Amino acid sequence: MNISLRSRIINDLQEDRAYKQNKYDGSGLKIYNRLILKKENKIRIGLLTEKDAGEKSINDFTTFHFYARDLGVVKSILAGDYLIEFGQGLALWSRYSISKGTETVRILPRNGKGIIPYLSSDENLFLRGAALQLSFSDLNLYSFISSKRLDGTINTLTNEISAIRIDGFHRNQNEINHQKIISEKIFGLSAEYNIGENASFGLLYCISLYGNNFQNNAILDPSGNRFNYFSASYNYSFNKLTFSGESSLNSGSIATINSAELAVDKNFTLLFSYRNYPKEYWGLHSNGFGEKDGAQNERGFYSGIKMKTELGTFYFYYDQFVYPYTSEKIPFASNGNEFLFYYTVRPLPNTEFRFRYIYQNKDNTAVIDDQYGLIKKRTENIRFELTYKASKNIQMRSRVNLSMVNAPSEKGILLFQEIKYLFLQTLNLSARVIFFKTDSYNSRIYEFENDLRGVMTNPPLYGEGMRWYIVSQYRTSFGLNLSMKYSELFKPGERTLSSGDTEIQGNLDNRLSFQVDWQF
Repeated sequence: MNISLRSRIINDLQEDRAYKQNKYDGSGLKIYNRLILKKENKIRIGLLTEKDAGEKSINDFTTFHFYARDLGVVKSILAGDYLIEFGQGLALWSRYSISKGTETVRILPRNGKGIIPYLSSDENLFLRGAALQLSFSDLNLYSFISSKRLDGTINTLTNEISAIRIDGFHRNQNEINHQKIISEKIFGLSAEYNIGENASFGLLYCISLYGNNFQNNAILDPSGNRFNYFSASYNYSFNKLTFSGESSLNSGSIATINSAELAVDKNFTLLFSYRNYPKEYWGLHSNGFGEKDGAQNERGFYSGIKMKTELGTFYFYYDQFVYPYTSEKIPFASNGNEFLFYYTVRPLPNTEFRFRYIYQNKDNTAVIDDQYGLIKKRTENIRFELTYKASKNIQMRSRVNLSMVNAPSEKGILLFQEIKYLFLQTLNLSARVIFFKTDSYNSRIYEFENDLRGVMTNPPLYGEGMRWYIVSQYRTSFGLNLSMKYSELFKPGERTLSSGDTEIQGNLDNRLSFQVDWQF
């Protein structure tokens, strides 16, 4: 039996307005604890508890599962919390998936994992109950059932669901009043059949039931409390071509995505994908490929290229998309397009150069001559990056990032220098210093950071200032790993940072995080 323990504490050292005014019941500590028991990669038991900053209970959120696999015809069986990934994500998928980025051709088709044991800190978008997979040679059968309660808002006059809340915050009585007030029940069956090694076909039937009707105020709002999903997916490879897709029926409308990949040779690959998600199609657990989350009110055509040459590797994509109907953010039909060029090369031993250019052109709302309408907002982002491995223990990385926006005309720049150092195979250090200057939040630049294992940090940097952090990890010989991160944001020209309840008096925002991992 293998046992894995993880405990993490994150503390924002500056007290913001909400804590000073005692708006939250709990401390500012964010606390995470996880336990995993495994036996021969066939049996797994997982338990996780989490407390967000401001919450009172150390186990405000708890998730658990028992999972077993490869038990004869029973390929997998699970009780507790889980996710289902089917087809291309139009009916059921996990919340996080690979979307548009520098990997321009391998993002489609998606390869669903079927039943996935859930052990994450997202507090709403998972299933809770039981799931079973039976395997008969080329045929896989799935059944699943889920019953849980969601955070949200119910209109007291109509008794209808007016909102589903997914932030997971329960920091004061007002937020606690919205906790677990919406019941959700999901039942489903699916089958996947492999036709030789080059083709597969899948079918899914799923019912989602909610304890109240949804309040249908806007054109994209769901209606009723019962949603039936009939979905079919396919994947077929022939010679150098691969075709894949999924079509899903819900509320009388069909959402569909279909893709074709052509691998001309090992150095040149093309990808084309068309998606059409009607306004009537809605699914809380849908996560289809597209410009925005979900699989609703969007048509688009995506083209991607990857080309390896002696001069380096070139990546391109061009995505055109249309929102045929109004939405909450834009009360007009709108459209846009996006282009990426990414280039990477190793000009010298131990040296890698990367260049990335992203161009976005999207409709955005604005007031022009006292009239509310649409304008084209153009955003350009240019990045130069150089990575150099000075020795087997030292690696350095430098980046210059430029941002340009037209509505209104703004620009920004970000520079950083990073160093990673490995001491005697037991101690890792990673440090980065970032300088940035942008005209406003509109020209912000995102900067994905190194962090503790299991933590993702990608802060938007705007205004003028400096950010730096250091991450250390110490590995012992008996399976105990200790990690720490300290980060600091400094804006010398500001008297306050952020706004509203998160406003901090002063121009410094710093955070300290600790994590313990123990495997035995």
